[in-house]
Amino acid sequence: MGFPHLLAPGRFGTLELPNRIVMPPVRVRLAHVDGTPSSRDRAFYAARARGGAALVTVGSMIVSTEFEPPSSALVRADADWFVPHLRYLTDGVHAVGGRIAAQLTVGAGRAGAPEPGREAPVSASDNSWVASPVVTCRALLADEVRLLVERFGEAAERVAEAGFDAIDVHARVGHLVDQFLSPVWNRRTDAYGGSLENRARFAVELIQAAKRAAPGLPVSVRLSLTHHTPGGRDLAESIEIARILVAAGADVVVADGGASEALHWAVPPMYLGPAPTLADAAALRAATGATVVATGAIGVEAAEKALADGQVDFVGMTRALIADPDLPRKLAGEVP
Repeated sequence: MGFPHLLAPGRFGTLELPNRIVMPPVRVRLAHVDGTPSSRDRAFYAARARGGAALVTVGSMIVSTEFEPPSSALVRADADWFVPHLRYLTDGVHAVGGRIAAQLTVGAGRAGAPEPGREAPVSASDNSWVASPVVTCRALLADEVRLLVERFGEAAERVAEAGFDAIDVHARVGHLVDQFLSPVWNRRTDAYGGSLENRARFAVELIQAAKRAAPGLPVSVRLSLTHHTPGGRDLAESIEIARILVAAGADVVVADGGASEALHWAVPPMYLGPAPTLADAAALRAATGATVVATGAIGVEAAEKALADGQVDFVGMTRALIADPDLPRKLAGEVP
């Protein structure tokens, strides 16, 4: 079987990519303890770029430590002194002819670590902490939300200066931005709560901050389309949210599913079957016309068919590329 659609070039915002295989954001946890990329980070991403992945993405780069401490062994972008270290990472990918994106996150909120100096995390509202449901999170003040937007823009400027080719907004799997998007976690009565437009305001402002700080770079949003948890968001509402985010400037939607209470949908195990979130991604594209990346245990045959049928525009193949960095070149017949 040939793979003409999987290997065809495609537009990812302002980027012309050589094929439709991308590596979505992934936490490889290879960074130094201070959040600077290690030689293993550089080698990992360069190997996938050399193997033919059209775009590789560094996942969960935190933009601020004011409300959440940094996770160990993850790359950071919350201070100017990280820029030359980040450039070390992008130079490694560019040296082999690849493209690299930075996924920026404002934090995990109720799914993450306690706020510095306190016993619980922050969240959109006074939600229970995932790690200890008897503990109640602190709702961020509106001024604090706006500070995170400012920090996001600062981090976007840093990654652009460091040579990243695109920026991804982390808005998935029940983490902080997703907590604002979803009524099950957002019971606010200010400008960031209530109506769908208000709940999407935080994500919209993050997209706009990235666009201002890094003009010319594509901005994608990784969004969980169905939470698969009681009270969580369904596909119909996610489609409306995606429309708002695309109107705000998002060039691409990276689609998946799940939440903190349904992580098996975020990282699908075998028992969910092949490509369990592909149908949601296809429905999103059909409804909005947005550029969509499908993710979640998608094999090459299913990916080729989805692209041939016009269901999605790109396919994220994280686990396949971890297992075989040269997969795209092998599909093209360039290596045995």
